[in-house]
Amino acid sequence: FHIYYEKGELPPIFDCKNTETYLDVINLKKGAVAMERLYKFIKNNIAYILQGGNGYYLTKNRDAFEEIDYVVIKDIKQFDMMFDINNAIELDDDGQIMTDNTEFDADSIMRLPLRDAIYHYRDDITYGKVDFMPYNAKTGACDSQLYKFDWNSNEVFNKFNGFVHTYDPNFVVDETKFNCFTEHIKHIWGGGREDILSYNMKLFAWYVQRPYEKSGSCVVLEGEEGCGKNTIYEILSIV
Repeated sequence: FHIYYEKGELPPIFDCKNTETYLDVINLKKGAVAMERLYKFIKNNIAYILQGGNGYYLTKNRDAFEEIDYVVIKDIKQFDMMFDINNAIELDDDGQIMTDNTEFDADSIMRLPLRDAIYHYRDDITYGKVDFMPYNAKTGACDSQLYKFDWNSNEVFNKFNGFVHTYDPNFVVDETKFNCFTEHIKHIWGGGREDILSYNMKLFAWYVQRPYEKSGSCVVLEGEEGCGKNTIYEILSIV
């Protein structure tokens, strides 16, 4: 089996607003299913990231705000516990999967843990790395240009799937709303240095855009107790 997405069609695995495929797991537990249907569930909800040899899985899950988000799964066996899918699969005389059916002869049924099905199709859900690429000639910069990104490519698992708000070329950012945040970094952390502010803001952007990659950076703060060193991190933990 293989699923190919047309240009302009956002695959469910990249669309955290798509809850329908996530809920397929309920129907998959009801009875025996064909391998093709199980494959579609895996393709829509699970990805394997190579990440330079330190591979891991991503899948959709509900966060603390009841929204669909990605969660990292290190061990493939965890999927059996998460989804509890262990369905009967019908085979023909050649050992091939047939169609969905709940009335099988006992001799034609096998039990297939979800982890085995994932491993079987892993090549088709494998991506080289995770990235966040909104401003790139390959991806386009907003929903109207979504078609520019090749969602069938296995090079990058792109976490950007369009802006939440419609692009308004006349919108002006009111920087006064976060002046206290940036000024704290500049003066409390950096002693008034603009370069330290710039570096830290870029580092925070890295954390948001590439949460599954190590930045290779370490921020070390030194100062008297109570001067506000941890204030920024307290704000970020809330945001």
